[in-house]
Amino acid sequence: MADQRKRFSSYRATAAGERGGGSADPGSSADRGGPRRPWRRSRADLIVWLVLLFVAVATVVAAFTIPVAGQKDDAAASPKTSPSPTPSSSTSPSPSPAALPPVTVVDGGDVMGAWGVDSAIRAHGADYVLAGIKPTLQAADFAFFNLESPLSDLGSPQTWKDVYFRGNPALAAAIAEAGVDVVGMANNHCLDYKAPAFLDTIKRMNRLGVQVVGAGANAAAAYKFAYITRKGVTIAFMQWTDIVPPGYAATSTGPGAAVGPQWAPYDSMTKFKAAIRAAKKKADYVVVSLHWGVEGQHYPIGAQIAEGHAAIDAGADLVMSHHPHFLQGTEAYHGGLIMYSFGDLVFPPRSLPAGQTVLMTTTLTKSSLVASMVPVILDSQGVPRIAHGSMAESILSQMKTFSMSRGTIVKLDLAHNRALITVKRA
Repeated sequence: MADQRKRFSSYRATAAGERGGGSADPGSSADRGGPRRPWRRSRADLIVWLVLLFVAVATVVAAFTIPVAGQKDDAAASPKTSPSPTPSSSTSPSPSPAALPPVTVVDGGDVMGAWGVDSAIRAHGADYVLAGIKPTLQAADFAFFNLESPLSDLGSPQTWKDVYFRGNPALAAAIAEAGVDVVGMANNHCLDYKAPAFLDTIKRMNRLGVQVVGAGANAAAAYKFAYITRKGVTIAFMQWTDIVPPGYAATSTGPGAAVGPQWAPYDSMTKFKAAIRAAKKKADYVVVSLHWGVEGQHYPIGAQIAEGHAAIDAGADLVMSHHPHFLQGTEAYHGGLIMYSFGDLVFPPRSLPAGQTVLMTTTLTKSSLVASMVPVILDSQGVPRIAHGSMAESILSQMKTFSMSRGTIVKLDLAHNRALITVKRA
């Protein structure tokens, strides 16, 4: 820079002498008495043009970079969270996992339409049955539970069973109206009134826009996942049962349920895990449900734990289960969440514990799962309502105790009538 300033000063003095406005710098060609050498003038001219070019470019750049008075700088005006025009932004047709919005899934326990539930429907209408929990079901992006009985007027009973039932078909429309997207029918009551009631139930639900998983006219249909997309996020749903009465398993040609890995006649753990892995390739999240365990128990048996872990390890995000008719605990495992038993959701209770349950709404993102459980109490007919006060505290405290046995922390938020579980994901 010093050399540039010296040459620029020399040029100014020389130019002034040529115009007659002053003398040349000492040491210039005029001062030494010799003739002016043309190459010196050419170099000076070159320097002038370079300087002028530099000034012009600097002026143009400044005009575009200096904000006009009253305007905000573009960088300051744009928030850091603004989507960038890259393939990972929310405007891209195929967003990256990091760009997926949070979605919520609500799950609950066994739902049936017989016995006292049927009486309630006849007295008050089908919508009455789910009215107390309908806001919770509708608030979630996805809703899913186990349908424990066929809903039909068709069929004849399996009288060889000690317990068999068929629910009022009017409940099907109430389930759809309540915002339920998927029901599982892989359980030990799906064929209680044989194939006519079973197949009629599936047709009814499908006509109402509710998908049925874990059951079908044959094995190919029974083992199919349901894929539902909301907010650009796809979730795969599926259900299996480990409780399989004779003749209730779907076959290549006959109707029935999808049987789980712990059912003795089938060595199906490999197929179970492979099915979940395949679903994970097609969906952003996988929710599976299992009908398992021992009735009347608050703690899972070893087979439940092994199967739940296998499902998560294969790619499931949530394992939401039932059959014991009692609440069991939750387990945060390898970035997923297992609910070992919701108990009953719409079912006449035979004891106080059988009438206590929760609805779990889980917010899923790629970095975490946050499950919010609201306490639910069933009346004598099996109609659910949100519990409050001491009953709510008792139900949520039980969930905390049951979950501690699986090393999972449940935080009680009694001010908001809920319990919370947070699972961090890698």
